[in-house]
Amino acid sequence: KQYLSDSIIQRSQLYNFFRQPIALRAAKRDITAGKAMAEPSDDGEVPIDQEFHSELLDLFARELHASGVELVAISAGRSLDNAPLVRRKIMELESADLLTYHDTEEWLADAGDYHSPEGHAWGSKAHAIIGRNLARALRAR
Repeated sequence: KQYLSDSIIQRSQLYNFFRQPIALRAAKRDITAGKAMAEPSDDGEVPIDQEFHSELLDLFARELHASGVELVAISAGRSLDNAPLVRRKIMELESADLLTYHDTEEWLADAGDYHSPEGHAWGSKAHAIIGRNLARALRAR
């Protein structure tokens, strides 16, 4: 590995052309395998992908915290309404001081129409509002 890392091959156009698609394929395979190994909940109502995402979020937050990096989470609109287990995990991590969560709905409540013309949840107006509020919140910490 050391030889390959230091070689000119690592910096070649041809190498980089093939590296990214192969890396993406490998990552998708690993995620698919991880989802298949995730255990369903006892009540059977929570989709496995929510459990998998919650577990990844927990590991990510703990790893960042151990490294001294602060994690800040926001959600797009009411997206967490469709993922109650993920919402619960975010609240659990926030109460353990492993992340800080900001509900953007509060910031956008009086904004009127803030969607993008392309149909995305947030257009430039929403990004500006969220950016201002997030900057204020981060400066206050």
